[in-house]
Amino acid sequence: MTKNKIQLWSFGVGWTGISIILSIIITYGVAGAPVNRTTLITTIGSPLLIAPIAAIVTGHMMLKFHILNQKLQRALARDHLTDIYDRKYFAERLEALPPETEASVLMVDVGHFKQVNDTYGHFVGHAVIRHLAQTLAHPMPE
Repeated sequence: MTKNKIQLWSFGVGWTGISIILSIIITYGVAGAPVNRTTLITTIGSPLLIAPIAAIVTGHMMLKFHILNQKLQRALARDHLTDIYDRKYFAERLEALPPETEASVLMVDVGHFKQVNDTYGHFVGHAVIRHLAQTLAHPMPE
């Protein structure tokens, strides 16, 4: 079983147990129903049927939401053209480092790049920027 399926199963079991307890409290404690076979079957049976389904559906939706949120966070931290982390991401990461940590950041300004776009067009200009970003994204030898 994958980690996500185990979490989803645990979520369902937990909500089923809570539903049964609440059903017993409401049926016998609040409503004052007599304790007999019929009320006991109804009190425990209904949550056993409904709660796992509701918990699984809810858990599945929460899991999908979590995955979409992770994708959104990744998209927000990266440049849409080059798919490398943007300046804001690096600034936040550097601020979070302890003061004694050594770090290096390389920022590049491509001079006269407008001439590439004007001469060859934006399609070629974008390809050049992507290639430059991929080249610079690889670790540098020490």
